[in-house]
Amino acid sequence: MVKNFIRCSVLLFIVVFNPLASEDFQRFNVAFELLINQEYQRSSGELMRLLEDDPSDFDALYFSVAVEQTRILDYDSYNLESARFVQYADSVRTSLENTLGNLTGSDSVRCAFYIANITGGIGIIQAKAGRWFDAVRNAISSVNTLRDLTDKDPTLAEAKLGIGVFDYYLSNSLRWVPFTENRAKRGIKAVRDALNAPSPFDLAAKNSLCWILIDEEEFAEADSLAQSVLDLAPENTIFLKIRALIALWTGRYSRAEKLALQLIDASDSKTPVNWSDLVTGYYILINCHQHNGREAELVRDADKILGRTIPPEFKDVSHIESHLKHIRDTSRIFRVN
Repeated sequence: MVKNFIRCSVLLFIVVFNPLASEDFQRFNVAFELLINQEYQRSSGELMRLLEDDPSDFDALYFSVAVEQTRILDYDSYNLESARFVQYADSVRTSLENTLGNLTGSDSVRCAFYIANITGGIGIIQAKAGRWFDAVRNAISSVNTLRDLTDKDPTLAEAKLGIGVFDYYLSNSLRWVPFTENRAKRGIKAVRDALNAPSPFDLAAKNSLCWILIDEEEFAEADSLAQSVLDLAPENTIFLKIRALIALWTGRYSRAEKLALQLIDASDSKTPVNWSDLVTGYYILINCHQHNGREAELVRDADKILGRTIPPEFKDVSHIESHLKHIRDTSRIFRVN
């Protein structure tokens, strides 16, 4: 439950409604397009320029945190950056809390929404770093605020995403408790409602729904949803990885191999290298070689990734460590044979 909740939260943080002035919205569109294409440094640069023009721009301030969290979760770099991120996010949250009292109307609602999302985002990073008590406390606080906002405005689809994800995974972790199935269904419905958020914010809902559908073994819909994003951003490794894993898990090895090679190329070409996605790509590729009995190719490609100097802070990430162990053990078996 926790693993998939964190996976689906990579893009969860960026969902927001946007009653912004047209000129500002165009400038945000540049930052959002860069974010979707995982060009995090350039996206942050666009937001910093906006803040230089107007230091009181609480929209840009919020998005500066959102971009950072998305980058950290994408790269699985929380071992390196969780403390720095929590400190920065907390400072932005305090700034927004101080600003909130001076706002009215849609500005006030939007700022409250940002504060709730930052609180939830801090919780996600804390969970990744193993600080479970603080993570749960922040998650509950965030969702309570989001519920208050949707009670006041039931059309607020953006807030429904965080509520839906929370309800679904909480329900799944308590399957033994009576009547929790209905809560899971409500959670899925809330996430589907969030698909109606304006582009590109619907991408967050699509990412979350993909992992929920995978959890429900609705692989075809999850694959189709991921492909709809790749039609817009073909090199987005968040959704490319989803499709590659689905292909592997459903036994479509030819497709899995093709997607794994795309994932490897895209991850290795990034600056810095996305070690998490790169290792996952090789993990999928090695499994395809193993299924097809291609011993020479398996050993060759295992040597490629095992010969790379992966920074220790990434090798210690649980799924990277697990994937590398599988690659190492499998290649050892084939070498012996």
